[in-house]
Amino acid sequence: MLQIIADQSWNPFAPFGVTSWEPFLANLIAFILMVVILRYVAFKPIQNILEKRRQRIEEGEEMREESERQLATVKEQTREMLVEAGEKGQELSALEQQKERDALKEQFGQLVALATAQVTGKVLTEEDQRRINREAIDSLDS
Repeated sequence: MLQIIADQSWNPFAPFGVTSWEPFLANLIAFILMVVILRYVAFKPIQNILEKRRQRIEEGEEMREESERQLATVKEQTREMLVEAGEKGQELSALEQQKERDALKEQFGQLVALATAQVTGKVLTEEDQRRINREAIDSLDS
C-alpha cells in the first residue's frame, strides 16, 4: 500500500482519481473530439438559428416602428380631415340656414302679397305680387 502511495506521489492528479496516464489521455482526446464534433454538428446550427431569430426580431422591431410612424401620420391626417369636415359642416349648416331664411322670406313676401290683395279687395297681377314680395323681403333685410 505504501508502494502505491509512493508511486503516485509524483502524480498531481492522483487526488482526482487519475492513476494512470493512458486512460487520462484517451479520455482527454475523446473529450476534445466530442467538443469539436458537437461544435460543428450542434453548436453552429443552433447559433445560426439564434442569429436568424435575432434578425427576424430586429426586422419585426423595424416594421413595428414603421407601423407606428405610419399610424401617427394617419392619425394626424384623420385629425386634419375631421377639423376640415367640421369646418365644412359649419359652412354647410350656415348655407342651409341661409336657404331656410330665404325660403321663409319668400313665404313671408307671398303672404304679404296675399294679405294686400285681400285687404284691397282686388286681384293682383303677377307683376304686383312680385313687387310687393320684393318690398316685404327688403323690409325684412333692413
